[in-house]
Amino acid sequence: MKNIKKRRQNEILDAALKVFPIKGYDATTLDSIARVAGFSKGTLYLYFKNKKELYISMVEREFENVLRILDEIINRKKSVVDRLKELICEEISYIERRREFYQLSSIARGGFRTRRIPEIKKRIYPIYERMLNKIEKLIGEGIKSGELKKLDKRVVAVSLIGMLHSTAISWLVESKKFPLKKKSEEIVKILLDGIKK
Repeated sequence: MKNIKKRRQNEILDAALKVFPIKGYDATTLDSIARVAGFSKGTLYLYFKNKKELYISMVEREFENVLRILDEIINRKKSVVDRLKELICEEISYIERRREFYQLSSIARGGFRTRRIPEIKKRIYPIYERMLNKIEKLIGEGIKSGELKKLDKRVVAVSLIGMLHSTAISWLVESKKFPLKKKSEEIVKILLDGIKK
């Protein structure tokens, strides 16, 4: 029963991720999400109390997915430099696979609407903070092992996330005119040339 509920919840969130980036937050209705999900509007209310709650849950799920990828890469038994390379490449690959999610965060779409929906910041910021802390810890490990220069770990972590986010936005704004895989190689080179010993 619990698995069925979780699966149905995910199906609704998948449908929401198809509708919100195309219609925008204001024009999206629970009816339109229900149609894409193949459920009645009433079914949506069994899982989410309103559109805002559904939207926040959708954004939260995607951030948790990114965090899971990060955890999996950081826990690999490889050098810090190799794990950083894999982290960048995997995040770029995730951007390509989850294009709709990154459309929601693009400047053209007004970001995640943190001003109008302050609850997003309350629920998403702790996940973002966990991501930063994990990257900081990895950078610290590299400094300790002598693989990386002695730099401010927080600055490096924020720079890495910033580079990935900016690349995603640029890719979306330029209508995906450049292959993201090539960009991941460039990000690896730019970042690692700057921090590697």
